[in-house]
Amino acid sequence: MYPGPINAEEPLMLRSAAFVTCLALASNALGGEYRFRVTPDSTSNLSGGLQAPLVGTLIGNWDPAANPTGTRTMRGLFGGNTSTDNQTIDYTADLAAQLVADRAPTGGFNVRIPTNGDQASVSGLAFDLLAGESVDLPITLDLVFQSFRSRQPNSIFIGSASFPPIPLGNGSISALRIEQAGDAPATVTPMPGGGSAFVATVPVNIVLQVSLFGQPVIDQVLPAALPIAGMVGSGPGVPGASISFKDGFSTPLPELPKFTNQPIGVPTILPPGGTANLLFSGQVDGPKSTLGFSIAVDLALTSNPVPVDITQDGIVNGADVSQVLGAWGTANPACDLDESGTVDGADLGLVIACWGPVQG
Repeated sequence: MYPGPINAEEPLMLRSAAFVTCLALASNALGGEYRFRVTPDSTSNLSGGLQAPLVGTLIGNWDPAANPTGTRTMRGLFGGNTSTDNQTIDYTADLAAQLVADRAPTGGFNVRIPTNGDQASVSGLAFDLLAGESVDLPITLDLVFQSFRSRQPNSIFIGSASFPPIPLGNGSISALRIEQAGDAPATVTPMPGGGSAFVATVPVNIVLQVSLFGQPVIDQVLPAALPIAGMVGSGPGVPGASISFKDGFSTPLPELPKFTNQPIGVPTILPPGGTANLLFSGQVDGPKSTLGFSIAVDLALTSNPVPVDITQDGIVNGADVSQVLGAWGTANPACDLDESGTVDGADLGLVIACWGPVQG
């Protein structure tokens, strides 16, 4: 269902069949920087699963002092009959977790097209595909066990009998983000009839964090490459962008934590209709566990031009540079063009990169 494990030393090329940016401007003047942000109608769909073979033991939750009415377990079809029998039963199992989750992702990126001959570029690309939330991973067991008998309730559990998946506990995916990891120069090409197209390949990291049974088991940064193609020019409509990509990957799980005395109510087999209250202990049997994901992302983004013409006189020139220098080191919002919280060299660089008349 999922591709093979990722080699962490080789970047993953996200299969972005359609990553198209369309920007409507009031004229054919192309210089400037444009800040794109995800709109609320965007979606990211995450489907995946976890598989790991387990070995362990189960035992009834009976205790002569603390829980005398609890379930007792005894090996074999006939079991024992004394009031002190409560024996461990060996089992093997496949631990599994399946998920399907839809989220409204957040994030965006900037596109800079200088007018001074410098290289066009994409910067600040970051998408949180879970929108700061977590996704539950309900964990189940597909169980194979030795034959045993229970008391309270009285039942026979025949070895290799078929159980429905037994809920064991919960895990969670607490982070799934795509973050720009390096420079992304863009190539800008004039289009017939006006406007220009730009293309870029953005180096990114996929940040993935997973916990099982309340303990972190994955905190990975997977390198990838995200292709972008877009167009700027005159046209109807509101400036915006649309992004769609699909991809999947699988990664081996590290050694999973052991679990001890996890309480689970198991339906009785012969006779049916009751519940045996059991305590499960176990651990993963060897390095065969994997976690796989399939991601489908559809993003709509709106764009606002960065107000590089600080003096609003229709031209980016020395007067705008003076404004930046005069606000240097402060949080002046008019001059903090990259919204970093401080007026600094990045803001000055943006003014210089967009030198000349603004589009009108």
